[in-house]
Amino acid sequence: MPTRERKPNRLLAWERLQRGWSHEELARQIIAEMERRGDKDTGLNRNTVRRWETGERRTDPRYRKYLVAVFGKPADQLPWWRAGRPAWTGRRFSGNSSSWGRVRSCYLSLI
Repeated sequence: MPTRERKPNRLLAWERLQRGWSHEELARQIIAEMERRGDKDTGLNRNTVRRWETGERRTDPRYRKYLVAVFGKPADQLPWWRAGRPAWTGRRFSGNSSSWGRVRSCYLSLI
């Protein structure tokens, strides 16, 4: 069985470190934002954040909207929108550029 190459999410780590936060603090910030919005805690902890940064796991879509709020930046300026593709796909979008724009707009409207 082929193994997937782990790609560290250095940009997520950069955003966290720019604020002087530990993995634990970022997890706390996300949980606080979830509670503010009335969402349930899903077991997020410092190890989850560490795994996102090391590439052991991808940032789960349910947490992305909270990262947008916690970092105070638009989604397209955060790590999962780099290189012209969302991080969760693992490959380039195969449609034309106008299709990609619609997909991106739809995603951004959900967060």
